Amino acid sequence: AMETQLEDQGVSHVVSQFSLLTGRAIRLIDELTESAFGGSQMFKEGLSGLKRSFGRGRPFFYPGSALFLSVFFISLFPPAAEALDYRPSASEPLSKIEEPAWAWGSEAGVFVAGKKLFIPLGYPGLAIYDISDPRTPVFLSRLNHQELRGQAGAVAARGNRAYVATPDQKTIALLDITDPSKPFFLANFGYIPYIQHLEIRDRYLYACAASSIGQNGGVYAFDISTDPPTAVGSYLTDLIDPGFHVTASGIVFLARTPRSGNDSAKIDCLDMSKPATPVFLGQWASDYPGNIVDISESGDKIYCAAYWGGIWVLDMSDPANLKRVSMFDWAEGKPYAKSVQALSNQIYIAQGGPSLSYQKFDVFEFGADQIELVEEIAAAAYTQSVRLADDLLLLIEIESPWETPTPRKILHLYKTPLRLKPRPPLDVALQRLINRSLFLRETINRIAWKPNPDNESFDITEYRIYRKFPGEGDQYYQLIGGVKAGVIEFLDRFLGAHDKYAYAVTAVESGGLESLRSPSVEN
Repeated sequence: AMETQLEDQGVSHVVSQFSLLTGRAIRLIDELTESAFGGSQMFKEGLSGLKRSFGRGRPFFYPGSALFLSVFFISLFPPAAEALDYRPSASEPLSKIEEPAWAWGSEAGVFVAGKKLFIPLGYPGLAIYDISDPRTPVFLSRLNHQELRGQAGAVAARGNRAYVATPDQKTIALLDITDPSKPFFLANFGYIPYIQHLEIRDRYLYACAASSIGQNGGVYAFDISTDPPTAVGSYLTDLIDPGFHVTASGIVFLARTPRSGNDSAKIDCLDMSKPATPVFLGQWASDYPGNIVDISESGDKIYCAAYWGGIWVLDMSDPANLKRVSMFDWAEGKPYAKSVQALSNQIYIAQGGPSLSYQKFDVFEFGADQIELVEEIAAAAYTQSVRLADDLLLLIEIESPWETPTPRKILHLYKTPLRLKPRPPLDVALQRLINRSLFLRETINRIAWKPNPDNESFDITEYRIYRKFPGEGDQYYQLIGGVKAGVIEFLDRFLGAHDKYAYAVTAVESGGLESLRSPSVEN
């Protein structure tokens, strides 16, 4: 039975990677041969030998080829970069959804799960749309506040369950959305005043609650593998701003309000990957005025919408020691930064005024930054919130609340030039196996995982497995293999009896975009 599992996992990936490298090598050799640098006969012979060697796929070098080895290492192994899908077209308007009874203050809770769009309307309840064709959204259902047992605030969903914050009831409603055209209420859970955000990571639902006079806010975590979810941990403090984000590995960034005009905005950084025992990692304090009202993550950076303080870009490679590496300060007279979404070095900013700015940030390692306005989308009203879902941009605008007692909200759907990455797989586990035979005793590490249900809008084609030594930084992860989608385990074979490793797994979709790494497991 063991032998049936020991197939040549990852061989096709390694072969394709080697073919890619040799092809690049041969192209580079041709370029060098034609250059002045390759002008001497000895150099040409060396280059010709390298070309034949790479073409045959074996390490054979002619005289002079060693002189060019460093050149090839630079070209063949460039610094790692994110896999991006750059599509040069501008954001394309697709459709808009108007909900005349959409209440004030619930726009940040809009949520997309697969092809379903959830719009919290406040007192009027929750609306669900099918956006399989985003050019023609199809209304599916609406739960009013009596059916929902409260007003609809922030929303999160996974599989056949939806979680809706009901701020007036200080709790969260659990819904069955097996048939999204006929959702129904199952239960309330938790007691959380002033819920502002809900985010799902791995098996946990994280709820961010604002603070008030005499009432601390913070982060609450619930295990959603049970029905209804069970509370597993919390981190409570005072002076909570709306800015909140949870990474795939369970690192929480929680914005703190300045205590006075002379105080600065702050971000508490927590490790809540095991929410029963939250670990406070550190606090970052801004040296520039502003309130952090939204946080978005891309790569090793977080982008903070600081309202009238503009956009702050922080390096989170060491979450316990956040560092600001760039900022975009609004010039006098410009609208505020109300909401931000980042993807690679591109960010979308809802300014709080009649436009959406699509910025391009290039943050260099030495600290200098180059900022270029790529696109500005005109809006008919005040832009309040922006969210990304795969290659869809959701922009919410509101009529001036100062000009009408019941301002109307409109949700616009755009197709974006970039695409989001898939989510990493869940519940990665490591098991030590011993394969015994008459003449062999083989140690094997079995890495298993579960597909992430949040990837239902992606065509996942592959899982990749990375390995490093325990205690090393994430930059030391090495790709050791891959398996096709549908396979949910990998066997790392021929290990020493005392070898110890840490592993992480990623998901890759058909367009080549790779998720972030899963939380690591080690022995």
